[in-house]
Amino acid sequence: MNIDEVSIPYEIRKQIMEMNEEQLNCVVAAIQDRRYLLSQELKMQFSKGDKVSFETKGGEFVKAIVIKRNPKSIQCHEADNKFAIWNVSPSLLILEGK
Repeated sequence: MNIDEVSIPYEIRKQIMEMNEEQLNCVVAAIQDRRYLLSQELKMQFSKGDKVSFETKGGEFVKAIVIKRNPKSIQCHEADNKFAIWNVSPSLLILEGK
């Protein structure tokens, strides 16, 4: 992704372009921290027993029930097949109901 294609205010872009490597590394670390916090907030929206849905790589929509939250994913089983267990990124889940 090109920095010019992103909606970043001009002043911030200008500052980034003037930074040295050490300053850029600090900014990158701060961005990584923020992304981690955002993913944790998203993950916390799901609780055991929640009804969710998601789209598989093959384009099929699966209805499932949350079993537990893992460090990086949500573990759930298909609503109509408790033996089909999926580990899904929280960003791919759609909350259908509690």
